[in-house]
Amino acid sequence: MENKIMTPQNMDIFQTFFEQSADPILILENGLFTDCNHAAEQVLHAHKADFLPISPALISPEFQPDGRLSTEKAAEMINIAIEKGSNRFEWVHRRLNGEDFQVELTLTSVHISGRQLIYTVWRDITKRKKVEDAVKHRNRNFRC
Repeated sequence: MENKIMTPQNMDIFQTFFEQSADPILILENGLFTDCNHAAEQVLHAHKADFLPISPALISPEFQPDGRLSTEKAAEMINIAIEKGSNRFEWVHRRLNGEDFQVELTLTSVHISGRQLIYTVWRDITKRKKVEDAVKHRNRNFRC
């Protein structure tokens, strides 16, 4: 792949995509979220100045649905993204008001100016998971 020089115009385009994305986008560096877009602020019900920099585990319940500690699992998921280039998985986050919500996360490892960054995109799947759970419950009751 040919290396392209980032012009100020290209930087403006990427910044616009970042800020105007409907999906929450957050940047991780050294295990901490260091930046986010407006959609992330909306889903967390907070302004980024109120919660950045912060560890992903601090905006997560203590345990994930599989019973693992969020702190341990977050480190593992980040390491997988670094090793493989990206990692997609489901996660439970917690808004600053204490409300849990489910997301599908995509972590993408990038190197920029000698820095290891993780580009993080969230897809809120809370509604979909509730429907799936209701269907499972209905099917269990139907079989009984």
